[in-house]
Amino acid sequence: MRRTLIHSTVISSLSICTALSTASVALAVADLSEWVGVGNTAPANNYVVTSPTSAGGTFAERRLVAASLSDQTLTGGPFDWFSPLSMSGTVQFTGGFDPVTFFGWYNTANLNQRIGIGVANPVPAGGGIRWQTQSGSVSGTTVNSQNVSDNTSTSTFAPGTYTFNFAYDGLGHMTGDFGGTMFARNYALPNNTALNLDRFGFLQKSGSDDNVNTFTLNVSNITYTGETPFVPSTDSADFNGDDIVDGADFLIWQRGLGGAATPANGNANGDGAVDGLDLGIWRSQFGTDPPAVAVIGVVPEPSSALLLVAALAGAGQWWMRRKSYTDGGLEPLAAHRGDRSTAFGKSRVVVRECN
Repeated sequence: MRRTLIHSTVISSLSICTALSTASVALAVADLSEWVGVGNTAPANNYVVTSPTSAGGTFAERRLVAASLSDQTLTGGPFDWFSPLSMSGTVQFTGGFDPVTFFGWYNTANLNQRIGIGVANPVPAGGGIRWQTQSGSVSGTTVNSQNVSDNTSTSTFAPGTYTFNFAYDGLGHMTGDFGGTMFARNYALPNNTALNLDRFGFLQKSGSDDNVNTFTLNVSNITYTGETPFVPSTDSADFNGDDIVDGADFLIWQRGLGGAATPANGNANGDGAVDGLDLGIWRSQFGTDPPAVAVIGVVPEPSSALLLVAALAGAGQWWMRRKSYTDGGLEPLAAHRGDRSTAFGKSRVVVRECN
């Protein structure tokens, strides 16, 4: 009976840890690989997709001709002014003198029609960037902007790296936070609500002047309504499973070339063939420990992982230190086996970090 109680205690601890892990659910970050640029590398611009999950670079503060780098095939889109929208991520930037750049959803036929965040001149002048929420005006001929903070100066952020969250409820209300500064802003809907928001990304609207002043702006690990989720590669050239890609794995590939297509025989990409593509993966991963394949969408917090280790370790120590049962004076099962190395006999728990 007591053994059953101990077993239940351990299982309960595992269940708690599992619940904590699955509660920490993160949306898959967006894949930016298919973003398309227009004028984004024209002088003095030079901003591009820098990795599947990041984009940015150098921006001209003002341009006579519009430029952009955006997702032109929004999943589930196009969206409109009655569509709930959200985005989040990390932004890194340097200071600007009088920058004008937007980031969010917009309409390609009327670039004034937009929902998102934008940058403006710092107040006071001399460093950083002022961040704002932005929306198309009622007439659609201009852009309405409101600082993320009620105080203009505290809407100016020093150069650095910040996280942000943004939500639009489909009724003109924008909420979220930028760098820990919470905001809630209301906008009147435009007269022409039929205009689709058919793009998402960076937008530099054409203006009355053009200058050579620049600033840098980068985004990474972003999520947004309409995104294509990034799916990490599961390719692995660790054919023998020893957690390092080395010469031994090359020999496995060499022996398996043209033969049965399994990971153990040199098939790194799972395409059903051991060939030159697998050799290319081996070359790119040589000397590394390939990332473990994880369940996409469930991201356990470090604290949850530590709780799991603590629960198992604590249960084992409790079992081992228990000299006898209060209801029968019996020794723990491990003691009868003459093995006190673990509360669970010869079994062991191995916790590995997924990179």
